[in-house]
Amino acid sequence: MDYDNVNIKDINNTLEYANTVYFLKTIPALYYVVLKDYVLYRSMPIRKCKNCGLYFIAENRKDELYCNRIYKDTGKTCKQIGSVATYMQRMEDEPALLLYRNMTKRKHMRVVRNPEDMDLSSDFEVWKEKAKSKYEDYKNNKLSSEKFIKWLNDNE
Repeated sequence: MDYDNVNIKDINNTLEYANTVYFLKTIPALYYVVLKDYVLYRSMPIRKCKNCGLYFIAENRKDELYCNRIYKDTGKTCKQIGSVATYMQRMEDEPALLLYRNMTKRKHMRVVRNPEDMDLSSDFEVWKEKAKSKYEDYKNNKLSSEKFIKWLNDNE
């Protein structure tokens, strides 16, 4: 293609959303322009993945935390691994949350394994609502970790 005889009006007519015409001489310049236009016109930020630490362009939401790259040799993306890893780390750091989760799962499994026992099911629903309320208090710093753990153990 002969770039010396390029008609600027023809170029402007082919661009749907841009008013600027770029005459680029290098590949890195092309990458820069494509990236800049992508970010500007889609209004999506460039973020750093909380799992792998590499930069990525948010695809669906502006507050995305994890990229779609395959993480190491897991065969899963950072998006698939990241939130689970963060949650599991939080469980290790907060014994009250771990106890709450384990107790809820244990009580739920009793109900699942005994579907004919309606008292067990209704008791679980009542306990679940109270525990959820206590957990919200704990999460909002209205209830200390020790008091929440004590309540869970007393109401097992």
